[in-house]
Amino acid sequence: MSHNVASPETLDKEDSSRYVQPHLRRLDTPSAPRKMGREMTRKLLTLDEASERTGISKAQYRWMRQQNRGPKFGLVAGRLRIFEDDLNRWIEQELAATATGGAA
Repeated sequence: MSHNVASPETLDKEDSSRYVQPHLRRLDTPSAPRKMGREMTRKLLTLDEASERTGISKAQYRWMRQQNRGPKFGLVAGRLRIFEDDLNRWIEQELAATATGGAA
C-alpha cells in the first residue's frame, strides 16, 4: 500500500483520504541497515548452542544469570544470548580455578 504525500493545501476532497503526514508515513521498502560504529564480528550463541557445547542445561544457564554467575549474558530482541568468546573465557576460568593434578 503506497501513500502519496502532499500538502493539505493542494488536496481536494477526493484526495484528502490519501494524505499521510510525513512523520506517520509507512515505507513499503525497508531502508538499508545503518552502520553503527564498528561492525559486529563476535559470534552470538543461543542457549541451545551454549548447552550443546558445554553440556550445561538451559535452565542452569538461566539460574546462573539470576545469581550473577557464569559467562556474560545479554538480551538481543528479548532473547538470551552469550558471546562465544565470553563463554570460552568463562570455561577457561572455571577449569583453571578447579584444576588438580598434572605437572606444575
